[in-house]
Amino acid sequence: MEIKMEELPVNQILCEDCVDIMQSFPSDSIDLVVTSPPYWGLRDYGVETVRVWGGDPECEHKWGESLPPTKACPKNIGFAERSQQNYRGGGHKPVTIAEKHIPTDTGQFCSICGAWCGSLGLEPHPQLFINHLVEICRKIKRVLKPSGTFWLNLGDTYFS
Repeated sequence: MEIKMEELPVNQILCEDCVDIMQSFPSDSIDLVVTSPPYWGLRDYGVETVRVWGGDPECEHKWGESLPPTKACPKNIGFAERSQQNYRGGGHKPVTIAEKHIPTDTGQFCSICGAWCGSLGLEPHPQLFINHLVEICRKIKRVLKPSGTFWLNLGDTYFS
């Protein structure tokens, strides 16, 4: 359900999951987006933040795979996987499938379509995290006015 332009809240801060709420906004309708996504691999925000990323929306997912199926690697891992520039410890050495193991308590792959179920920031490797950020940024671009501003706070440390 799309919200009409005249129904959009004015001068309000919306504290929602951006992926969910932006789907209802018309294109070129937002003046400002500010987001601070979780930093990769540093914090687990709990089950409320788990979502399905990628894959086939019509798939009856079979979860539990800790490794992406071979057929899904290009979809899930992106340009780094296809160019063999996998990221490991900050370098560009190829990463073997055995090194891509992910504990099942931080996310799982669908063995049918390659979707990943987990929380942003807890992806098994940085390239998948970057792919998810790019997906979010594309949704932001759609709703942002040509004169709009986008602020992305992204770092590698948090304090509690």
